[in-house]
Amino acid sequence: MKIVTATDVAYFYALGGGVFIRTMKNENMLTDHTLEDLEQDLDPSVFFRLNRKIIAQVAAIRELLPYSKSRIKVILDPPYEEDTIISYNQVKAFMHWVRR
Repeated sequence: MKIVTATDVAYFYALGGGVFIRTMKNENMLTDHTLEDLEQDLDPSVFFRLNRKIIAQVAAIRELLPYSKSRIKVILDPPYEEDTIISYNQVKAFMHWVRR
């Protein structure tokens, strides 16, 4: 077991039935929490549920790119292996969160 503080977490991601932590140092760790549990427990001014698979810390967002159908592609650091897309329905809330 290893203790990881919220400031060390870049993002949480779901993969293959498990939920993992990716740290700012690009380390991966399995957690026994669900994304739904984490979404309830994390500080909403610091973490945002980007999509079904990822909850990210604002400090891990490197770049925002326009994407088809008024969506946004998020580039994370450390990198995430798949495209991270903010749905049309979440764009307004996401942009409000980022601009704080």
